[in-house]
Amino acid sequence: MAVPNDEPSRQSLPLTTPGDRLVELALGGDDEQRRSVAAHPGAPIAALRHLAIDFPDEVGGNPALTLAVLENPSFFLDLPRQSVMSLAASPVAVGAWAEALFQNPDSHFELARNPATPVALLERIASALHPPTFAEALRRIDPTPPLLLRALTALDRGIRSVAARHPRAPADALALLRRAGASEHLERHAPTTMPLSHEERQGLLALGPWARVLLAGYPELPYNELEALATDPEDDVRLAVIQRGWLPEAIQLLLAEDDCEQNLLRLAALPGLTGAAFARLDGSGRTRVQSRLARRKDAPPTLLALYVQSEDEALAKNAAANAGMPPSQLRELAKDNRAHVRRGVAINQSTPPDCLEALANAGEFWALMNPEFPVDAMERWVKRPNLFACAALARNPSLPASLAVHLKGFR
Repeated sequence: MAVPNDEPSRQSLPLTTPGDRLVELALGGDDEQRRSVAAHPGAPIAALRHLAIDFPDEVGGNPALTLAVLENPSFFLDLPRQSVMSLAASPVAVGAWAEALFQNPDSHFELARNPATPVALLERIASALHPPTFAEALRRIDPTPPLLLRALTALDRGIRSVAARHPRAPADALALLRRAGASEHLERHAPTTMPLSHEERQGLLALGPWARVLLAGYPELPYNELEALATDPEDDVRLAVIQRGWLPEAIQLLLAEDDCEQNLLRLAALPGLTGAAFARLDGSGRTRVQSRLARRKDAPPTLLALYVQSEDEALAKNAAANAGMPPSQLRELAKDNRAHVRRGVAINQSTPPDCLEALANAGEFWALMNPEFPVDAMERWVKRPNLFACAALARNPSLPASLAVHLKGFR
């Protein structure tokens, strides 16, 4: 970024300089000429938008900006990101346009570092709890207890850590969070082994989202509190409930209505998923969730038969690879014209050995990595001069040591 030059010898341009000439200098002039254009009241706004990157003091103090903002109240929102950041780092520009610059989130980090930024604006930046700007703004304000309390239970660990180190961080809240399993600076947590009283649990519920994440991992939660956490508005809190592991069916059914697909994917892998919750997840119609259900050992064969016909490749492959697929169905699927389905059959350990050999002979070398691939067929494949087949066979965990010596170079 060019450094402003306030020396009297700086070149200036007459007020009557034509706009075309100003544009020409803005595009092809030397630094002093471009600086003069940036400060010129008659400079075209299009030129100022880009000159702000190198000459933010001049552009920020240019009276032409007042007219530009009157004509377009969204002027600072429409500026290129680099121009906004340069203006937000300029004491001159911030002195004149702090509030307008604040409307563009790209300005917040530089505003938080700029000594000319008003304290009231810094407080608003800090209260947004945005990770890159919070720490910068917090250094320059006298934070209120409610702000620090919100920061202590923010979902972003960087914000929590900064707040936990602040000398005015509420000691009682810190003690409660650490008792519930948080580390010293709230950067991580583990399920607590300490008993939490009803009052302590209610205190965690009232603190903020991360405190509720901690509470969701508490093993001795009463049903009504677990139910409240399972319907929490924060995705992370509901995810923490799913991560508990075993859950009552009624809670599973509540979580199966989640609108966060990542949570549904975790729920679809839950040990002890009940039939009713399985059916509700399947009924969501989300192919990624169904694809995860298709990998479960307890997936009903009738449902797998439907999944394997799906146009979604991952869903169909996972269904074909499920060990619960009947062998008779696997024999049929081994002849399917879809390569991803044949691959699923090839890696399925329930596929009959003779079917695996037939797949390998047809070029589906995934079958050679299947632990159920017949040993006598392995002996024949070792003797074949096929590098891809040998590389696949070398990864088979059931490969006998007598054959493995011939494939040392592939292991």
